[in-house]
Amino acid sequence: MLESMTFRRLSSCFLLLPVLVLACTTFDTAAVDGGAPDATAADGEVRLDAGGPSDGAAEATRDAGPFTCNGTAWLCDDFEDPAFPKAPWALANFGAGSALLLKDVLAPSPSQVMLAQAPGGGRGRLSASHDIMAKAVRCVLEVNGRKRGDSEALLLQVGVQGAIAQYQVTLTVTTGDTVRVQGGGNGLDDGGLLDTPVPVPLSMFGSWHHVEVEVGMGAAAKVRVVIDGAVVLSSPTNGLDALRMLGDSTKQFIHVGAAPSATSAAVWEVAYDNVRCDDR
Repeated sequence: MLESMTFRRLSSCFLLLPVLVLACTTFDTAAVDGGAPDATAADGEVRLDAGGPSDGAAEATRDAGPFTCNGTAWLCDDFEDPAFPKAPWALANFGAGSALLLKDVLAPSPSQVMLAQAPGGGRGRLSASHDIMAKAVRCVLEVNGRKRGDSEALLLQVGVQGAIAQYQVTLTVTTGDTVRVQGGGNGLDDGGLLDTPVPVPLSMFGSWHHVEVEVGMGAAAKVRVVIDGAVVLSSPTNGLDALRMLGDSTKQFIHVGAAPSATSAAVWEVAYDNVRCDDR
């Protein structure tokens, strides 16, 4: 249950090529019902510059037209409703972190967004979950970094959970203009299951970015991440077999907000808009 979230702290060392920058950081992550850690050593890279993604293909998957909520979405929020948080969202702040509505006439759906604020070791976030058997989840949203601290920070978690395991995809802003995309979870006997992380050279600050995440396990095993129309992850970096062995899921979940590492002396601020999740 989301109400019983536990928090873990991990150390992560990663090598970003080709710039050859080695960094070691500590950051906080959230998991559902004792879920898995979110990061390990990185050794892959996907570019979103003029060359496009690594396979040379890009998908224009941003939904056309204004943001709408249809009957298939179990979560759909453009944050225009003055009621906050609106079900199925629940506040999941920690420490001095906060999540609130903010006026923004330049947002993808003006005039309000959800603003997450958190100092080092804190969390400003919203969480939501949906009970359904053996289905993958697809979440799409807009993200805009407003103010960065001096450490890395977890910005998004989307995942599925079953009776004996859970699996999620995370987006973390690391040092410099890099976003780390990674899948991971807990398997049988609480054993950790971590995919090789993919560092994506992309600044999350100064403009809005369109993010799409699909994740499932068991019979619905899949992992797919698209940022600004470019496919940055089309399957688990370590293959689908491990996800199939986790069994079918019974719950889908999403966490949005800022969760910086404890070493950040400055406050992180990240805005979110047009969040929608449905079954796949």
